[in-house]
Amino acid sequence: MRLSVFSGPLLVAPSALASPIAAKASKGEQQQPAVIFTLGGGARVYPRFPGDDGLGVHHMLIVYARPEGQPVPLRAPDQKFGLILFGAGSPVNAGLALNIKGRRREKNVGAPIGNVGWTAEAGGFIQAFVHKNVRLRAEARQGMNGHGGITGDMSADLFVRAGDLSVFSIGPRLRLASGKYVDAYYGIAPAAAMASGLPAFDPEGGIHAAGAVASMRLDVGRSVAVHAYGIYDRLMNGAADSPIVARFGSRNQFSAGLGLSFSFRVPLRPGAAPGPITARP
Repeated sequence: MRLSVFSGPLLVAPSALASPIAAKASKGEQQQPAVIFTLGGGARVYPRFPGDDGLGVHHMLIVYARPEGQPVPLRAPDQKFGLILFGAGSPVNAGLALNIKGRRREKNVGAPIGNVGWTAEAGGFIQAFVHKNVRLRAEARQGMNGHGGITGDMSADLFVRAGDLSVFSIGPRLRLASGKYVDAYYGIAPAAAMASGLPAFDPEGGIHAAGAVASMRLDVGRSVAVHAYGIYDRLMNGAADSPIVARFGSRNQFSAGLGLSFSFRVPLRPGAAPGPITARP
């Protein structure tokens, strides 16, 4: 395996966040409302291009924010940056889903099969907590440039809390993609076939991969947490049958990340100074 720096969908979210804790008010003093911000970073590894059998090392950004007094939100590492538009606070909600997918370079593949530019993806999601610890989610995104196709994810997650600050999650995944997406990364046009020596290949869309995801957010101190995740996908159908995967890659796709975050309290009262988290709720 080759090693070669969440735009990670993983840990970047406007409504997800870090340590839940508020400074304890002195006797008779009313606690001012505040937001708990979590900032941190780490490293993650994932295939340098879809279907690759090697891994590239990338940075992982951790940015969370949530109202003080609320537990850490339940969130999976592979869900994209989202904004709830309907049903906020209810078991069923929906909203926007956004993602940036990096480019694929011929030099990373090792054959003149064509480059695929970076892609801005925009779409939506709907999710339902069928139990307080079980969530079903569907997400679809359209590539606005780059691959120009449609991608989607169907997922189920089991969340297990250890207090308000530590969360473990695990669940299966089903990845779907349009023919345009699959062709961009796994297809081989006749001209590229002549240049590379690989057979021409025109895959169809559908189920692109199936796999599983596990993640952990572990509270290790008053304001410090460790974040870790692992993702496995098994390529299927046109993606699995691609000569690119057969010659230069693998049907087994792995990615993982490890990071550290620090949480601090920001009072909402004008003029108040930010400060550390000083007491658990």
